[in-house]
Amino acid sequence: MKQVLLSLALLLSGVWLTAQNPDKAAELVDKGIKLHDKGDFEGAVGLYKKALEADVDNEVALAEIGLSLYSAHRFEEVIEFSERAVKKYPGSPTLETVYVTYGSALDELKRPKDALELYNEAIREFPEAFMLYFNKGITLVNMGRQDDALLSLQTAAKLNPRYPGIHNAIARILMLQDKRVLALLAYFRFFVVEPNSSRASQNLSAVQRLMNQGVEVTGKNKISINIDPKMLGDTLPDGSHKANNFGTIELLLSFTSALDTDKEHKKDTEREKFLRKLETICVGLSETQAKNTGFYWEFYAPYFIDMEQSKMIETFSYVVFASAEDAAVSKWIKANDDKIQAFYDWSNEFKWPE
Repeated sequence: MKQVLLSLALLLSGVWLTAQNPDKAAELVDKGIKLHDKGDFEGAVGLYKKALEADVDNEVALAEIGLSLYSAHRFEEVIEFSERAVKKYPGSPTLETVYVTYGSALDELKRPKDALELYNEAIREFPEAFMLYFNKGITLVNMGRQDDALLSLQTAAKLNPRYPGIHNAIARILMLQDKRVLALLAYFRFFVVEPNSSRASQNLSAVQRLMNQGVEVTGKNKISINIDPKMLGDTLPDGSHKANNFGTIELLLSFTSALDTDKEHKKDTEREKFLRKLETICVGLSETQAKNTGFYWEFYAPYFIDMEQSKMIETFSYVVFASAEDAAVSKWIKANDDKIQAFYDWSNEFKWPE
């Protein structure tokens, strides 16, 4: 009887070993990735499932199937496979991607508290993963916790200042909070990393509205300038400066925007008006930086101060208007490839504060 049991155990062991075919699984995963990249998410899911049949709990297949299922809007299944990956491979670097997909699926299923708990757990495991902080920020926005969202997004920005979605999210939250100059700085950085897109076109319209905010023509040769008094109080009761206060820049920007109707500037193009206001902002940042503190002064301001001092402001104005469908802008960009390249060389070499 013992011999029969031993033979059966050996037989089952052989079947198990035969069933595990990591090379076949890897081949199927590669094909699945190609289908996913082509937009065939259902086809990719099918191949990943076959890969998991060839190699049960294949780590890459578990990570990739979550991405394709998410893209196919099969969120419950995303959670199923993500939980399987988390339990099977604790501590694996692959889980960084899995957690992002997992949390996003929870958000889609209207489970923000579960998503937030997951992101906090994942961040403890991957404290340098900018996408976890970014997704956490979006979850917090959806929960109505804008200030907490900004803190998470600020961390994401410091970890990866080249990801446009971070600056886009920061700018839009700040715009909702009526923090004009702070929002503009985040929008400006967005344009550097995503100048040509439908989102860039939408953001350009938002930036133009923000720059002209509070300035209104009230009659012939009459202009009204309205500034929220809350934006101008730059000191605390003890005499110290408020963090992230841009009151001086608010005033400078409003006065410069009021010049749009001046006889000298009436014929200026939209890009030229933008450039004039941008120069005012950058010079103002440089002159008032020393006495100010806070994330926006310490993270964004140095970039634009350096941009102005490196004489990159005019080129940047064309980058900002790249999505404007302006013939003159498009012509300049095509004729000045060397200046555009010089701008991005400068930008890529800029040392962001940690």
